[in-house]
Amino acid sequence: MTLPVELLQRRGGPERYDVVVVGAGVAGLVCGAVLARSGARTLIVEAGKRPGGQLQTVSHQGWAVDTGPLVWDAIGTPEVLSSIGAEGVSFGTFHERDVLRLVVAREGGSAFDPLRMPVPGKGTSPSMLDAIRALYGVPPRIFASLGEVYQELDSASAEQVDAWRATSLGDFAAERALEPLVTAALKRSATLLGALAPERASVALLAQHARWLASPKAPGLMAAGDGPVAGTRGVVQALVDACIDAGADLRLGTRATGVALDRGRFVKLDVRREEQGFADEVLADQCVLAIPRAQLAAVLPRAVVAGLDAALPRSVAWGGLGVAWALRELPALRDGSDAAEAPLVRLVPPVDSATAGTLATPATLFWPSVVAPRVAPPGGALLIAQLALPEGSTTDALEVGRQLVLLRTLVRETYPSLFEKLEWERHWLSVAGHPDPFEAPSLPAVVPGCRGLLLAGADVVSSTLATGVAAAALSGKAAAERARSRD
Repeated sequence: MTLPVELLQRRGGPERYDVVVVGAGVAGLVCGAVLARSGARTLIVEAGKRPGGQLQTVSHQGWAVDTGPLVWDAIGTPEVLSSIGAEGVSFGTFHERDVLRLVVAREGGSAFDPLRMPVPGKGTSPSMLDAIRALYGVPPRIFASLGEVYQELDSASAEQVDAWRATSLGDFAAERALEPLVTAALKRSATLLGALAPERASVALLAQHARWLASPKAPGLMAAGDGPVAGTRGVVQALVDACIDAGADLRLGTRATGVALDRGRFVKLDVRREEQGFADEVLADQCVLAIPRAQLAAVLPRAVVAGLDAALPRSVAWGGLGVAWALRELPALRDGSDAAEAPLVRLVPPVDSATAGTLATPATLFWPSVVAPRVAPPGGALLIAQLALPEGSTTDALEVGRQLVLLRTLVRETYPSLFEKLEWERHWLSVAGHPDPFEAPSLPAVVPGCRGLLLAGADVVSSTLATGVAAAALSGKAAAERARSRD
Protein backbone atom coordinates (compact mmCIF):
# COMPACT_ATOMS: atom_id res chain seq x y z
CA MET A 1 0.00 0.00 0.00
CA THR A 2 1.39 3.40 -0.98
CA LEU A 3 0.48 6.45 1.10
CA PRO A 4 -0.22 9.82 -0.55
CA VAL A 5 2.83 12.03 -0.74
CA GLU A 6 1.22 14.77 1.36
CA LEU A 7 0.90 12.35 4.31
CA LEU A 8 4.60 11.54 4.12
CA GLN A 9 5.74 15.15 4.21
CA ARG A 10 7.40 16.27 7.43
CA ARG A 11 5.69 18.90 9.50
CA GLY A 12 7.30 22.32 9.37
CA GLY A 13 9.28 23.80 12.26
CA PRO A 14 7.66 25.28 15.36
CA GLU A 15 5.64 28.46 14.98
CA ARG A 16 6.78 31.70 16.57
CA TYR A 17 4.63 34.31 18.29
CA ASP A 18 5.29 37.38 20.36
CA VAL A 19 3.12 36.05 23.21
CA VAL A 20 1.36 32.74 23.79
CA VAL A 21 -1.56 32.71 26.23
CA VAL A 22 -2.56 29.47 27.96
CA GLY A 23 -6.26 29.30 28.78
CA ALA A 24 -9.29 30.76 26.98
CA GLY A 25 -11.23 31.74 30.07
CA VAL A 26 -12.11 35.35 30.76
CA ALA A 27 -8.54 36.26 31.77
CA GLY A 28 -6.97 34.56 28.74
CA LEU A 29 -9.41 36.00 26.19
CA VAL A 30 -9.11 39.52 27.58
CA CYS A 31 -5.31 39.21 27.64
CA GLY A 32 -5.21 37.92 24.06
CA ALA A 33 -7.50 40.67 22.79
CA VAL A 34 -5.46 43.44 24.43
CA LEU A 35 -2.20 42.00 23.09
CA ALA A 36 -3.50 41.54 19.55
CA ARG A 37 -5.00 45.04 19.48
CA SER A 38 -1.57 46.42 20.41
CA GLY A 39 0.00 44.70 17.39
CA ALA A 40 1.55 41.67 19.09
CA ARG A 41 1.34 38.35 17.26
CA THR A 42 -0.69 36.38 19.77
CA LEU A 43 -1.73 32.75 20.15
CA ILE A 44 -4.31 31.53 22.69
CA VAL A 45 -4.39 27.79 23.42
CA GLU A 46 -7.23 26.11 25.30
CA ALA A 47 -7.45 22.45 26.32
CA GLY A 48 -11.24 22.38 26.18
CA LYS A 49 -13.46 22.28 23.14
CA ARG A 50 -15.21 25.48 24.20
CA PRO A 51 -13.75 28.81 25.30
CA GLY A 52 -14.95 30.56 28.45
CA GLY A 53 -13.42 28.58 31.29
CA GLN A 54 -15.96 28.58 34.13
CA LEU A 55 -18.34 30.80 32.13
CA GLN A 56 -20.37 28.12 30.36
CA THR A 57 -23.93 28.03 29.08
CA VAL A 58 -25.70 24.85 27.99
CA SER A 59 -28.84 24.76 25.86
CA HIS A 60 -31.61 22.46 27.07
CA GLN A 61 -34.99 22.24 25.36
CA GLY A 62 -34.83 25.87 24.25
CA TRP A 63 -33.54 27.25 27.57
CA ALA A 64 -30.08 28.75 28.18
CA VAL A 65 -28.66 27.45 31.47
CA ASP A 66 -25.53 29.05 32.91
CA THR A 67 -23.47 26.46 34.76
CA GLY A 68 -20.71 28.89 35.73
CA PRO A 69 -20.76 31.76 38.23
CA LEU A 70 -24.21 33.31 38.29
CA VAL A 71 -23.59 36.74 39.82
CA TRP A 72 -20.35 38.65 39.36
CA ASP A 73 -18.49 41.41 41.10
CA ALA A 74 -19.08 44.43 38.85
CA ILE A 75 -15.78 46.21 39.50
CA GLY A 76 -14.14 47.13 36.20
CA THR A 77 -15.87 44.51 34.02
CA PRO A 78 -17.81 46.83 31.65
CA GLU A 79 -14.75 49.07 31.24
CA VAL A 80 -12.52 46.12 30.35
CA LEU A 81 -14.99 44.83 27.76
CA SER A 82 -15.32 48.27 26.23
CA SER A 83 -11.52 48.66 26.02
CA ILE A 84 -11.18 45.54 23.84
CA GLY A 85 -14.12 46.35 21.60
CA ALA A 86 -16.44 43.67 23.01
CA GLU A 87 -19.58 45.57 22.15
CA GLY A 88 -23.17 44.39 22.22
CA VAL A 89 -22.93 42.72 25.62
CA SER A 90 -25.67 43.72 28.03
CA PHE A 91 -25.73 43.17 31.78
CA GLY A 92 -28.16 43.25 34.62
CA THR A 93 -26.75 45.26 37.52
CA PHE A 94 -27.79 45.01 41.15
CA HIS A 95 -27.23 46.54 44.49
CA GLU A 96 -26.66 43.67 46.88
CA ARG A 97 -28.78 45.26 49.59
CA ASP A 98 -31.79 45.52 47.25
CA VAL A 99 -31.76 42.09 45.60
CA LEU A 100 -30.39 39.78 48.31
CA ARG A 101 -32.76 37.83 50.54
CA LEU A 102 -31.74 35.36 53.25
CA VAL A 103 -33.40 32.16 54.42
CA VAL A 104 -32.16 30.06 57.34
CA ALA A 105 -32.16 26.47 56.07
CA ARG A 106 -33.32 24.06 58.75
CA GLU A 107 -34.15 20.39 58.44
CA GLY A 108 -37.57 19.91 56.87
CA GLY A 109 -38.02 23.56 55.92
CA SER A 110 -36.88 27.12 56.49
CA ALA A 111 -36.98 29.17 59.69
CA PHE A 112 -38.74 32.17 58.14
CA ASP A 113 -39.66 33.87 54.89
CA PRO A 114 -36.89 35.44 52.77
CA LEU A 115 -35.52 38.44 54.67
CA ARG A 116 -33.41 41.41 53.70
CA MET A 117 -30.05 41.28 55.40
CA PRO A 118 -30.03 43.75 58.32
CA VAL A 119 -27.09 46.10 57.82
CA PRO A 120 -24.92 46.22 60.96
CA GLY A 121 -24.50 49.76 62.25
CA LYS A 122 -27.77 50.97 60.74
CA GLY A 123 -31.09 51.62 62.45
CA THR A 124 -33.10 48.47 63.04
CA SER A 125 -36.85 48.37 63.72
CA PRO A 126 -38.25 46.26 66.56
CA SER A 127 -39.84 43.91 64.02
CA MET A 128 -36.34 42.96 62.81
CA LEU A 129 -35.01 41.86 66.22
CA ASP A 130 -36.33 38.30 66.01
CA ALA A 131 -34.87 37.95 62.51
CA ILE A 132 -31.51 39.24 63.77
CA ARG A 133 -31.49 36.64 66.50
CA ALA A 134 -32.27 33.92 63.94
CA LEU A 135 -29.69 35.10 61.43
CA TYR A 136 -26.88 35.88 63.85
CA GLY A 137 -27.86 34.01 66.97
CA VAL A 138 -26.95 37.03 69.12
CA PRO A 139 -28.85 39.57 71.24
CA PRO A 140 -29.26 43.16 69.99
CA ARG A 141 -26.34 44.35 72.15
CA ILE A 142 -23.91 42.08 70.25
CA PHE A 143 -25.45 43.12 66.94
CA ALA A 144 -24.79 46.76 67.93
CA SER A 145 -21.15 45.87 68.68
CA LEU A 146 -20.95 44.22 65.28
CA GLY A 147 -22.23 47.50 63.85
CA GLU A 148 -19.22 49.29 65.34
CA VAL A 149 -16.92 46.88 63.48
CA TYR A 150 -18.79 47.52 60.23
CA GLN A 151 -18.54 51.27 60.76
CA GLU A 152 -14.76 50.87 61.03
CA LEU A 153 -14.72 48.85 57.81
CA ASP A 154 -16.91 51.40 56.04
CA SER A 155 -14.83 54.42 57.11
CA ALA A 156 -11.36 52.91 56.62
CA SER A 157 -8.98 54.67 54.23
CA ALA A 158 -8.01 53.12 50.92
CA GLU A 159 -4.54 52.48 52.34
CA GLN A 160 -5.98 50.66 55.32
CA VAL A 161 -8.26 48.52 53.15
CA ASP A 162 -5.30 47.62 50.96
CA ALA A 163 -3.32 46.61 54.06
CA TRP A 164 -6.21 44.29 55.02
CA ARG A 165 -6.01 42.25 51.81
CA ALA A 166 -4.12 39.37 53.40
CA THR A 167 -5.69 39.74 56.85
CA SER A 168 -8.26 37.07 57.66
CA LEU A 169 -11.35 37.68 59.76
CA GLY A 170 -9.93 35.32 62.37
CA ASP A 171 -6.72 37.33 62.69
CA PHE A 172 -8.63 40.62 62.59
CA ALA A 173 -10.83 39.57 65.52
CA ALA A 174 -7.84 38.34 67.51
CA GLU A 175 -5.89 41.58 66.94
CA ARG A 176 -8.81 43.64 68.26
CA ALA A 177 -9.58 41.23 71.11
CA LEU A 178 -13.24 41.14 70.10
CA GLU A 179 -15.41 39.25 72.53
CA PRO A 180 -16.31 35.74 71.30
CA LEU A 181 -19.95 36.52 70.48
CA VAL A 182 -18.95 39.55 68.38
CA THR A 183 -16.33 37.46 66.59
CA ALA A 184 -18.93 34.77 65.88
CA ALA A 185 -21.37 37.41 64.58
CA LEU A 186 -18.65 38.90 62.32
CA LYS A 187 -17.95 35.51 60.77
CA ARG A 188 -21.68 34.88 60.47
CA SER A 189 -22.10 38.12 58.54
CA ALA A 190 -19.43 36.96 56.08
CA THR A 191 -21.28 33.66 55.68
CA LEU A 192 -24.56 35.47 55.02
CA LEU A 193 -22.84 37.47 52.29
CA GLY A 194 -21.48 34.32 50.62
CA ALA A 195 -18.14 33.45 52.25
CA LEU A 196 -17.52 29.69 52.09
CA ALA A 197 -14.76 29.66 54.73
CA PRO A 198 -15.48 32.74 56.92
CA GLU A 199 -12.46 32.16 59.19
CA ARG A 200 -10.23 32.77 56.14
CA ALA A 201 -12.29 35.57 54.59
CA SER A 202 -10.30 38.67 53.66
CA VAL A 203 -11.08 41.71 55.79
CA ALA A 204 -10.51 43.92 52.73
CA LEU A 205 -13.18 42.09 50.74
CA LEU A 206 -15.62 42.22 53.64
CA ALA A 207 -14.94 45.97 53.90
CA GLN A 208 -15.76 46.29 50.19
CA HIS A 209 -19.10 44.56 50.71
CA ALA A 210 -19.79 46.67 53.79
CA ARG A 211 -19.45 49.77 51.61
CA TRP A 212 -21.78 48.33 49.01
CA LEU A 213 -24.37 47.64 51.69
CA ALA A 214 -24.11 51.14 53.16
CA SER A 215 -23.84 53.04 49.88
CA PRO A 216 -26.62 54.37 47.62
CA LYS A 217 -27.92 52.19 44.82
CA ALA A 218 -24.76 52.06 42.74
CA PRO A 219 -24.53 48.49 41.38
CA GLY A 220 -22.11 46.21 43.15
CA LEU A 221 -23.09 43.00 41.33
CA MET A 222 -23.90 42.08 37.76
CA ALA A 223 -25.14 39.16 35.67
CA ALA A 224 -25.21 38.37 31.96
CA GLY A 225 -28.20 39.92 30.21
CA ASP A 226 -29.85 39.69 26.83
CA GLY A 227 -27.16 40.47 24.29
CA PRO A 228 -27.12 38.96 20.79
CA VAL A 229 -26.59 35.63 22.59
CA ALA A 230 -28.38 35.11 25.92
CA GLY A 231 -26.58 34.00 29.05
CA THR A 232 -22.87 33.99 29.80
CA ARG A 233 -22.22 32.39 26.41
CA GLY A 234 -22.97 35.82 24.96
CA VAL A 235 -20.19 37.36 27.03
CA VAL A 236 -17.76 34.62 25.99
CA GLN A 237 -18.74 35.01 22.33
CA ALA A 238 -18.11 38.76 22.55
CA LEU A 239 -14.64 38.08 24.00
CA VAL A 240 -13.83 35.55 21.27
CA ASP A 241 -15.02 37.96 18.57
CA ALA A 242 -12.81 40.68 20.06
CA CYS A 243 -9.80 38.35 19.88
CA ILE A 244 -10.46 37.24 16.32
CA ASP A 245 -11.20 40.78 15.12
CA ALA A 246 -7.90 41.95 16.64
CA GLY A 247 -5.99 39.21 14.81
CA ALA A 248 -5.26 36.74 17.64
CA ASP A 249 -5.09 33.03 16.84
CA LEU A 250 -7.32 30.82 19.02
CA ARG A 251 -6.81 27.05 19.16
CA LEU A 252 -9.27 24.93 21.08
CA GLY A 253 -8.53 21.32 22.01
CA THR A 254 -4.85 22.19 22.43
CA ARG A 255 -3.44 21.28 25.82
CA ALA A 256 -0.32 22.96 27.23
CA THR A 257 1.95 20.19 28.57
CA GLY A 258 4.99 22.17 29.73
CA VAL A 259 7.18 25.22 29.35
CA ALA A 260 10.83 25.22 28.37
CA LEU A 261 13.24 27.64 30.05
CA ASP A 262 16.73 28.69 28.99
CA ARG A 263 18.71 30.02 31.96
CA GLY A 264 15.47 31.03 33.65
CA ARG A 265 13.87 32.64 30.59
CA PHE A 266 10.82 31.28 28.79
CA VAL A 267 11.58 30.08 25.25
CA LYS A 268 8.80 27.73 24.19
CA LEU A 269 5.53 26.09 25.15
CA ASP A 270 4.96 22.37 24.60
CA VAL A 271 1.40 21.55 23.53
CA ARG A 272 -0.61 18.53 22.48
CA ARG A 273 -3.41 18.85 19.97
CA GLU A 274 -6.13 16.45 21.06
CA GLU A 275 -7.66 15.82 17.64
CA GLN A 276 -4.40 15.09 15.82
CA GLY A 277 -2.92 13.32 18.85
CA PHE A 278 0.65 14.56 18.38
CA ALA A 279 2.93 16.79 20.41
CA ASP A 280 3.95 20.19 19.12
CA GLU A 281 5.76 23.27 20.36
CA VAL A 282 5.26 27.01 20.11
CA LEU A 283 8.12 29.50 20.25
CA ALA A 284 7.35 32.87 21.79
CA ASP A 285 9.05 35.73 23.56
CA GLN A 286 6.61 35.56 26.49
CA CYS A 287 3.95 33.29 27.90
CA VAL A 288 0.90 34.20 29.99
CA LEU A 289 -0.58 31.35 32.05
CA ALA A 290 -4.26 32.29 32.42
CA ILE A 291 -5.30 29.09 34.19
CA PRO A 292 -6.37 28.34 37.78
CA ARG A 293 -3.68 27.71 40.35
CA ALA A 294 -4.53 24.00 40.56
CA GLN A 295 -3.65 23.57 36.86
CA LEU A 296 -0.22 25.20 37.03
CA ALA A 297 1.43 21.95 38.12
CA ALA A 298 0.68 20.42 34.71
CA VAL A 299 2.59 23.18 32.89
CA LEU A 300 5.33 24.62 35.12
CA PRO A 301 8.52 22.76 36.09
CA ARG A 302 8.16 20.81 39.33
CA ALA A 303 10.69 22.97 41.19
CA VAL A 304 8.81 26.17 40.29
CA VAL A 305 5.49 24.72 41.48
CA ALA A 306 7.11 23.55 44.73
CA GLY A 307 8.45 27.05 45.30
CA LEU A 308 5.03 28.60 44.74
CA ASP A 309 3.36 26.12 47.09
CA ALA A 310 5.96 26.74 49.79
CA ALA A 311 5.75 30.53 49.56
CA LEU A 312 1.99 31.01 49.19
CA PRO A 313 -0.96 29.92 51.35
CA ARG A 314 -2.96 27.03 49.98
CA SER A 315 -6.55 27.92 49.14
CA VAL A 316 -9.44 25.81 50.35
CA ALA A 317 -10.67 23.68 47.44
CA TRP A 318 -14.38 23.48 46.64
CA GLY A 319 -16.62 21.50 44.35
CA GLY A 320 -20.18 22.37 43.45
CA LEU A 321 -23.70 21.09 42.90
CA GLY A 322 -25.89 22.92 40.38
CA VAL A 323 -29.61 22.59 39.74
CA ALA A 324 -31.80 24.28 37.11
CA TRP A 325 -35.61 24.42 37.26
CA ALA A 326 -37.52 25.48 34.14
CA LEU A 327 -41.01 26.82 34.89
CA ARG A 328 -44.03 27.81 32.89
CA GLU A 329 -44.25 31.09 34.83
CA LEU A 330 -42.60 32.94 37.69
CA PRO A 331 -43.87 31.68 41.08
CA ALA A 332 -44.47 33.82 44.16
CA LEU A 333 -42.42 33.70 47.34
CA ARG A 334 -43.91 32.04 50.40
CA ASP A 335 -45.09 35.37 51.78
CA GLY A 336 -46.95 36.07 48.52
CA SER A 337 -44.52 38.67 47.13
CA ASP A 338 -43.24 38.57 43.57
CA ALA A 339 -40.11 36.43 43.07
CA ALA A 340 -38.82 39.10 40.68
CA GLU A 341 -38.42 41.42 43.66
CA ALA A 342 -35.80 39.06 45.10
CA PRO A 343 -33.79 37.64 42.17
CA LEU A 344 -31.00 36.57 44.55
CA VAL A 345 -31.85 34.35 47.55
CA ARG A 346 -29.22 32.77 49.81
CA LEU A 347 -30.06 29.69 51.84
CA VAL A 348 -27.76 29.63 54.88
CA PRO A 349 -27.27 27.00 57.61
CA PRO A 350 -28.51 27.74 61.13
CA VAL A 351 -26.17 29.54 63.52
CA ASP A 352 -25.25 26.16 64.98
CA SER A 353 -23.46 24.86 61.89
CA ALA A 354 -23.27 21.36 63.40
CA THR A 355 -27.06 20.98 63.21
CA ALA A 356 -27.84 17.73 61.41
CA GLY A 357 -29.80 17.82 58.17
CA THR A 358 -28.75 21.29 57.02
CA LEU A 359 -26.88 22.49 53.96
CA ALA A 360 -23.12 22.06 54.14
CA THR A 361 -22.49 25.61 52.93
CA PRO A 362 -24.63 28.55 51.75
CA ALA A 363 -26.63 27.89 48.58
CA THR A 364 -27.45 30.65 46.10
CA LEU A 365 -30.75 30.79 44.22
CA PHE A 366 -30.84 33.11 41.23
CA TRP A 367 -33.50 33.98 38.65
CA PRO A 368 -31.58 34.68 35.40
CA SER A 369 -34.86 35.01 33.49
CA VAL A 370 -35.64 38.14 35.55
CA VAL A 371 -32.46 39.79 34.25
CA ALA A 372 -32.31 38.18 30.82
CA PRO A 373 -35.82 37.10 29.68
CA ARG A 374 -34.49 35.43 26.51
CA VAL A 375 -32.81 32.64 28.49
CA ALA A 376 -36.34 31.17 28.73
CA PRO A 377 -39.13 30.77 26.15
CA PRO A 378 -41.79 33.51 26.20
CA GLY A 379 -43.60 33.52 29.53
CA GLY A 380 -41.20 30.99 31.06
CA ALA A 381 -39.00 31.42 34.11
CA LEU A 382 -35.66 29.86 35.00
CA LEU A 383 -34.29 29.30 38.51
CA ILE A 384 -30.71 28.15 39.08
CA ALA A 385 -29.32 26.98 42.40
CA GLN A 386 -25.66 26.47 43.21
CA LEU A 387 -24.31 24.86 46.36
CA ALA A 388 -20.59 24.77 47.17
CA LEU A 389 -19.33 21.46 48.54
CA PRO A 390 -16.00 20.80 50.30
CA GLU A 391 -13.27 19.10 48.26
CA GLY A 392 -14.05 15.43 47.72
CA SER A 393 -17.75 15.71 48.53
CA THR A 394 -18.77 15.68 44.86
CA THR A 395 -17.59 12.06 44.60
CA ASP A 396 -19.68 11.01 47.61
CA ALA A 397 -22.98 9.99 46.02
CA LEU A 398 -24.80 9.71 49.35
CA GLU A 399 -23.77 13.21 50.46
CA VAL A 400 -24.60 14.75 47.07
CA GLY A 401 -27.99 13.04 47.14
CA ARG A 402 -28.68 14.23 50.68
CA GLN A 403 -27.78 17.82 49.82
CA LEU A 404 -29.93 17.68 46.68
CA VAL A 405 -32.97 16.44 48.61
CA LEU A 406 -32.47 19.15 51.23
CA LEU A 407 -32.02 21.82 48.55
CA ARG A 408 -35.23 20.77 46.77
CA THR A 409 -37.10 20.78 50.09
CA LEU A 410 -35.97 24.30 50.89
CA VAL A 411 -36.75 25.56 47.39
CA ARG A 412 -40.26 24.13 47.69
CA GLU A 413 -40.54 25.84 51.09
CA THR A 414 -39.38 29.20 49.69
CA TYR A 415 -41.48 29.01 46.48
CA PRO A 416 -44.51 26.82 47.36
CA SER A 417 -45.99 26.72 43.84
CA LEU A 418 -42.68 26.13 42.03
CA PHE A 419 -43.09 22.41 41.39
CA GLU A 420 -46.67 22.90 40.19
CA LYS A 421 -45.28 25.02 37.34
CA LEU A 422 -42.28 22.79 36.61
CA GLU A 423 -41.31 21.93 33.02
CA TRP A 424 -38.10 20.08 33.81
CA GLU A 425 -35.27 19.85 36.35
CA ARG A 426 -31.58 19.34 35.59
CA HIS A 427 -28.57 18.69 37.87
CA TRP A 428 -24.81 18.89 37.37
CA LEU A 429 -21.66 18.53 39.47
CA SER A 430 -18.43 20.50 39.26
CA VAL A 431 -15.41 18.78 40.79
CA ALA A 432 -13.41 22.02 40.66
CA GLY A 433 -15.97 24.59 41.74
CA HIS A 434 -15.89 28.35 41.88
CA PRO A 435 -13.45 29.99 44.30
CA ASP A 436 -14.55 31.47 47.60
CA PRO A 437 -15.56 35.06 46.73
CA PHE A 438 -14.21 36.35 50.05
CA GLU A 439 -10.78 34.72 49.91
CA ALA A 440 -8.05 37.14 48.87
CA PRO A 441 -6.05 36.07 45.76
CA SER A 442 -2.49 35.03 46.42
CA LEU A 443 -0.63 34.34 43.17
CA PRO A 444 2.00 36.85 42.00
CA ALA A 445 1.66 38.48 38.60
CA VAL A 446 5.02 37.06 37.41
CA VAL A 447 6.28 33.53 38.03
CA PRO A 448 9.14 33.95 40.55
CA GLY A 449 12.56 33.23 39.09
CA CYS A 450 11.25 32.89 35.52
CA ARG A 451 11.62 35.70 33.01
CA GLY A 452 8.94 35.98 30.36
CA LEU A 453 6.40 33.91 32.33
CA LEU A 454 3.37 35.82 33.61
CA LEU A 455 0.21 34.77 35.44
CA ALA A 456 -3.37 35.96 34.99
CA GLY A 457 -6.72 35.03 36.47
CA ALA A 458 -8.89 35.43 39.53
CA ASP A 459 -6.14 33.89 41.70
CA VAL A 460 -3.66 36.66 40.87
CA VAL A 461 -3.15 39.61 43.22
CA SER A 462 -3.99 42.91 41.56
CA SER A 463 -4.21 46.55 42.53
CA THR A 464 -8.01 46.45 42.48
CA LEU A 465 -10.30 44.80 45.02
CA ALA A 466 -12.26 42.58 42.67
CA THR A 467 -13.27 38.93 42.77
CA GLY A 468 -14.32 36.18 40.38
CA VAL A 469 -15.09 37.22 36.80
CA ALA A 470 -14.16 40.86 37.43
CA ALA A 471 -10.80 39.89 38.93
CA ALA A 472 -10.10 37.59 35.97
CA ALA A 473 -10.94 40.29 33.41
CA LEU A 474 -8.83 42.95 35.15
CA SER A 475 -5.95 40.52 35.61
CA GLY A 476 -5.98 39.54 31.94
CA LYS A 477 -5.80 43.18 30.89
CA ALA A 478 -2.98 43.89 33.37
CA ALA A 479 -1.01 40.83 32.21
CA ALA A 480 -1.21 41.98 28.59
CA GLU A 481 -0.02 45.46 29.49
CA ARG A 482 2.82 43.97 31.54
CA ALA A 483 3.85 41.73 28.65
CA ARG A 484 3.92 44.63 26.20
CA SER A 485 5.95 46.80 28.56
CA ARG A 486 8.69 44.15 28.61
CA ASP A 487 9.27 44.24 24.85
